[in-house]
Amino acid sequence: MASIERRERNGKITYSARFRDPSGASKRKVFDRLVDAKQWMHENETSKAKGAYVDPSAGRTLFGEQAARWFTTKAASKPATRKAYRQCLGYAGVILDDAGKLDLSASTGLALTRLDRIDTMALREWQATLTASGKSASRVRNAMLVVRQVLTSAIESGKLARNAATGIKAPKSQRAEMHFLEAPEVERLADTIDPRYRAMVLLSGWTGLRACEITALRIKDLDMLRSTVRVREGATEVDGKLEWGAVKNYEARTVRMPASVRDELAAYLAQRPYNASADTTDDPKDPSPLVFTSPEGRPHREGAFMARIFRPAVTRAGLVNGLRFHDLRHSAASVAIREVGADILTVSKMLGHKDASITLTVYGHLYPSSADALADRLDEVRRGSTRLAARVDGVPTVAPVPASVASSQVTTLPTVRNAG
Repeated sequence: MASIERRERNGKITYSARFRDPSGASKRKVFDRLVDAKQWMHENETSKAKGAYVDPSAGRTLFGEQAARWFTTKAASKPATRKAYRQCLGYAGVILDDAGKLDLSASTGLALTRLDRIDTMALREWQATLTASGKSASRVRNAMLVVRQVLTSAIESGKLARNAATGIKAPKSQRAEMHFLEAPEVERLADTIDPRYRAMVLLSGWTGLRACEITALRIKDLDMLRSTVRVREGATEVDGKLEWGAVKNYEARTVRMPASVRDELAAYLAQRPYNASADTTDDPKDPSPLVFTSPEGRPHREGAFMARIFRPAVTRAGLVNGLRFHDLRHSAASVAIREVGADILTVSKMLGHKDASITLTVYGHLYPSSADALADRLDEVRRGSTRLAARVDGVPTVAPVPASVASSQVTTLPTVRNAG
């Protein structure tokens, strides 16, 4: 039960406030003033009643210790995502060893700060330091998002009452410029690149498959009779190692290939100079043969491919400097929208976006504006309505004024002088 005890020792009066936390443990704090003791008691009893009680001693946990606990909860995340998390935590001075445990001796800055001493101003200063060090706006934003998640986990653990990162706005960044190839340019790149990779360029340039999906595509995922590709996994190179897993957003999809692209892919598979059944995927969970591999039959590696094959081909084809393989995906969307007139939902399903709003955000500017057509159509409706109203018997009507007459009337209006 809560109580305040008045004490006097060596002529000094103090007040010992005591109460029990939600778990039943006794908590005590000594104050020099009775008003402070009452205020402390009131705050704790109020937070208990609201279910928002936080043990003051719990806030002594270091941010780095909480971050390490939070990181262990991300074991199911994709390797590339976990790598990004570690990088963001590194910006906060949190150094994790290979097992994901906090290396306290190597950690610095925010990592060594107690949770209860991290306020909004401290986080703003940390964010400003990252910006001043040359970190891009996107990196700063991602780092703050990770810190916010760590602090949220501290609230869930009963160590904090509020998240000091809430409401802090990260610097804005401009989306990386997308390059859209026209259909003939996609074909020119396919004609120019090493013939062993022609089918790869065509498949991505006409269906929008991601690079990681291309890498993980297996022969069993192809249905040549129906001209479809089942996209169900991805392989991303992380720290020199291929990491296999589910596709982005964890939603497999079936993509229809143009018949001509299917034929190119079939010809590629028939002409491969090695035994497809002997392919090794480096994926212990599924050793079935891949569609695209190195000439030796090993898994395709995007890094080496871009440097040795793709970029030289882009230069030879005379295409835009800085073209990425991912831009083939953008090009597939562009051709579908501009040349075919595909609706936003169809494009979204083709690209494997979780929500059509994502597709609209990224590619909405490719759709032709309908504002002019709408205005013209409204004008036609109004003119028809005016003519219809003029034929109603017994109702006074005003005939529409021809545009030429209206223009001449406007030019002959008397000039009104400003009285001020």
